[in-house]
Amino acid sequence: YFNLKNVRASMGSVFKVNIGVFESYEEYKNDYGEERDIFPFMLDGGTVLAAENCPVSKRYSLVFGNEASELPEEFKEEGTALFIDQTDEVDSLNLSVAAGVGIYLFTQRNREAL
Repeated sequence: YFNLKNVRASMGSVFKVNIGVFESYEEYKNDYGEERDIFPFMLDGGTVLAAENCPVSKRYSLVFGNEASELPEEFKEEGTALFIDQTDEVDSLNLSVAAGVGIYLFTQRNREAL
């Protein structure tokens, strides 16, 4: 996150973001899981995420998986699974695009909740 190229690409906003590093999702969940609504992004089901139905939450975590292996199936039980709808011509969005879409929609929808 503090690689010079990342800092430059963020135009300095990386210094305004709280960054936490965890060895595993379980470690994160033990520290913050009870305080937050969890929204795993899954390719095989869940609620289709759109601007008009983006969940409202005071404290939330968006969980994304690896581009190649996705999130394990059990993440459907972790919270409200979300799916970004797309054309049948595309297998899936890459991680940076999916994260960008999710972060944008949640930020816009939850601006008042913060």
